[in-house]
Amino acid sequence: MIRRLIGPFVVFLLVSLTAVVAHFFASREEAALRLSTSNLESAKGSIRIGLDAYAGYAPIRSKDFRNRLLKNGYRLELIDDQGDYAQRVEALANGSLELAVFTVDSFVLNGLKENYPGSIIAVLSESTGSDGIVSAAPPVTDLDALKQETDLRIAYTPDSPSEHFLKAISADFGMQDQLTKNRSNKRPVTGSQDALKALKKGDADIAVLWEPELSKAKADTKLNYLIGSESTPGLIVDVLVASTETLNDHPEKAEAILEAYFQQLIDYRKDRAAFIKALADDAGTQKNVAEQIAQGIAWKGYEANAAIWLGTAQNELSAEGYRLYNSIERTVSILIETGDFSRNMLPQQDPRSLIFERPLRNIGTSKSLSRGNTSDTAADLLSHDFSPLSPDMWQRLPKVGTLKLRPISFRSGTNELSDAGVEAITQMIDSLRNYPDFRVIVSGHTNSRGDPEANRELSRTRANRVVDYIHRKFAVDADRLLAVGHGSDQPLSRNAGESFRAHQNRLARVEFSFVRDSL
Repeated sequence: MIRRLIGPFVVFLLVSLTAVVAHFFASREEAALRLSTSNLESAKGSIRIGLDAYAGYAPIRSKDFRNRLLKNGYRLELIDDQGDYAQRVEALANGSLELAVFTVDSFVLNGLKENYPGSIIAVLSESTGSDGIVSAAPPVTDLDALKQETDLRIAYTPDSPSEHFLKAISADFGMQDQLTKNRSNKRPVTGSQDALKALKKGDADIAVLWEPELSKAKADTKLNYLIGSESTPGLIVDVLVASTETLNDHPEKAEAILEAYFQQLIDYRKDRAAFIKALADDAGTQKNVAEQIAQGIAWKGYEANAAIWLGTAQNELSAEGYRLYNSIERTVSILIETGDFSRNMLPQQDPRSLIFERPLRNIGTSKSLSRGNTSDTAADLLSHDFSPLSPDMWQRLPKVGTLKLRPISFRSGTNELSDAGVEAITQMIDSLRNYPDFRVIVSGHTNSRGDPEANRELSRTRANRVVDYIHRKFAVDADRLLAVGHGSDQPLSRNAGESFRAHQNRLARVEFSFVRDSL
């Protein structure tokens, strides 16, 4: 019986196999015919980019950008992960994405888990006012007032650039206890719109917002605008990351994306109306709102990348052209200060390990790209010029807040800086560079012992010595700085369990306070 079945089965198997083979060759012939009689013949493949709905990525989502790539033979695939940076990094690592956009902080923080599966090849944009901190009035009117509150409720969006902005402000102004460490006071929300709603409903005392909610909050007389990203350049920077596999096996894809992006920005600069329309269409909003969005974002073209951010330009601008390196370095410091990192976790502890400039350098021969404007300056951020102010005008400047206290020591009983004092000033200089548009009041204080008038004079001469040192050593405009001496008139509160001697030692200090340069 079994033998009788074998024959028909073999025949069936042969017929089936013949049909499969025939179908295979027919399919190949059909595919070849399709390739030779369609635009697929010139296709180079697809490029997959991971991103989210942030307005700064509108040029990448535009039809013009897509069409540029199609003309070059590439089909663009955009993968929106709704701001899930961990997923975005994982997709780069497993090959699901070839490129992805990040903020510097999100890549530094989330990339560690996958051992940084890519490199930054360009800076796309920088927040210049699209992120900010707003408070309900009263009680908080400036950052120093915020320091006095111990139970503030903070509405913010976790794992967002705005949370990084919150971390930076808390680290620079010495407010970790109020802003980042006290988890019981945090009110996590799912976006800027919800953060503003919580603030207006009274469910939060301060909120971290981005556009367009930030502009709405600024226009509300019941709210106070404390500080925004326009005051601290280089903090929230959007970058394009290419996977290690792409850079090794298909670098031409990374170069095609860069060239299309930079050319798109050049066209937008030539036609501002078209740019605003593209922003409005992308965000599904009115043109006036798109104008507000554009004011808070600085897009970076080829020349800005080459001369300012990655330092590939071989000209007089390149000496200061490593702002991306500085941005990564600052991000690491903030993450250490706020406890996200225990130490510098970058490969070889070097920001250069996350940067790959070759694609940018390779497209630099394109004459069409050199017509862009850098929209940046290569000058050191300490070198801003300030106009002279009278004492009365200084008094009227709006206060921003006092920086984190770093002990600036002097030789005993004198106004001569100690070696430790010089080192502390050097550390403070980074803060002055990070907030280049604020004026600085340098306030000297003494302990409560001795003659009050003599204490005021000593504190004044010490403050003047610090101002003079900063001006001479770091070329900070003298009109940006004001020295004042308070003596023992403004003592710090004594901590619980603090000895009298320790308290007295802490009273003698030099404080740096920022004031806004507007009357």
